[in-house]
Amino acid sequence: MSKTFLVLRIIFNYIPCLAFLQNSRFIMQDFVDNPYDRNFFLMDHKVVSKVSCAGACDKDVFCLSFYYSKEEKRCLTNTFVLHPSELTQSTQGSFQYFVKEVIKRPRTCSEVKQNDPASVEGHYWLFPEASSLYGNRVRIYCHNMSETTPLEYISLFNPNVGVFPALRNADCTNEVVMSSGYEGTTTFYKVKVMVDSVRVVTHNYDYTFANWTGKRYPYGAAGDCYSPQSPTQKGPCGPVGSFHINFDGTGLRTYGKTSWRASNDTNISFKASSSSNIKVICGGLCGYCYIKGPGLTLTVNREEMIDQDSAIVVV
Repeated sequence: MSKTFLVLRIIFNYIPCLAFLQNSRFIMQDFVDNPYDRNFFLMDHKVVSKVSCAGACDKDVFCLSFYYSKEEKRCLTNTFVLHPSELTQSTQGSFQYFVKEVIKRPRTCSEVKQNDPASVEGHYWLFPEASSLYGNRVRIYCHNMSETTPLEYISLFNPNVGVFPALRNADCTNEVVMSSGYEGTTTFYKVKVMVDSVRVVTHNYDYTFANWTGKRYPYGAAGDCYSPQSPTQKGPCGPVGSFHINFDGTGLRTYGKTSWRASNDTNISFKASSSSNIKVICGGLCGYCYIKGPGLTLTVNREEMIDQDSAIVVV
């Protein structure tokens, strides 16, 4: 064993933060007894030391954290990073939890282009410095890579659809097809994101990867002219306007509180099967609602494992 490696091993065993190799450093965050309590996808390695565990994680571009047990000589690498609220701040436990701080990884599509000028339009793994991601990576579609400033989008595995139907049932006894001039269906296949905050852009009316029939509406908007409604009480029938937010298959889900704004005499409700799959139901006579503020914030969905080969890694 060389003297350099011996010194490195001694330091790493006693100091929680250490620059390691060229692209990464690891910071100890917690002690845990059972890593599987908070993780769905872990890879088990047989190693002889904490240094070799860190080395295994460093060599894997998709590894973002690891657990190491000195007693068991066991190393569990992880493709995700835990949210800070999940840390126990414990000083005891059979496993130490380390987070990988990635250096020289692209945060935006512009940085992908800087790192590799030959990059073309397509999916890339980015490492945005967004607080909602807390160190995790995200699969982004880089559009207009031939331009000076490429744009970032999220490809939707399931199209997200907003419907303003041409239906009316004012007295809740007789539903009829009736044009109000507002009806339309808008289908989004990709959504534009502000990559520095991983927020879906809802206020700039981006329809680059959308199609529509009738009147088109921005992402997250819904409404109808179906029946009278109250903001505080749903009417005896309706509303039937809807927008389906669905990030299943993207590796992302909604994060934090999203604010909605509605027109007068509009009722809005939500049906959510998960934080990645939400149906917004909204309307009145006529009524309309939309996402308020800067947009819809997203975070990593640790219950989904996205195919690593489905996007390009640019170092």
